[in-house]
Amino acid sequence: MDSGRTILIVEQEAETRSLLVETLRGAGFPTRAAANATEARAALETGRPDLVLLGISLPDVHGLELLAELRETERTKDITVVILKGRWDDEEVARAFEGGADDVLRKPVRPTELLARIRSHLRLRGYVEELARKERDAQVMVELTQALASSLDFREILYTVVRRI
Repeated sequence: MDSGRTILIVEQEAETRSLLVETLRGAGFPTRAAANATEARAALETGRPDLVLLGISLPDVHGLELLAELRETERTKDITVVILKGRWDDEEVARAFEGGADDVLRKPVRPTELLARIRSHLRLRGYVEELARKERDAQVMVELTQALASSLDFREILYTVVRRI
């Protein structure tokens, strides 16, 4: 079983969407599914997934347009996005990466490859999050050290420590 990181599947084709949900849930990943961009936006409003599997062909908007929305929105700009493609068009694949996709998977998706790539992306995301946390912690330590070194007033030191924590 995996870490409980949530995956949002945005795929027009019901059969493919169902297969993806079944594969990911079978591997222990909580999933949510959307058949179009409108449903995807609603799902993003109710909770932030850790990864989005995004089909290019959606009935209401092109998948790359939705990708652009995700990258332009502060709350979703750093979510890992894996594009799902049926036809292998090099130009569209290049546009997907230029638009901010983290990976592109060819449909029909092979379950072992899907799971391996998702685990790899989530592991990488975990490393990035850990580095960001350590950077924030180091910044707090620098600020506290500066505050402690610049004041002999115990109340001011305590106020600074409490405010930062």
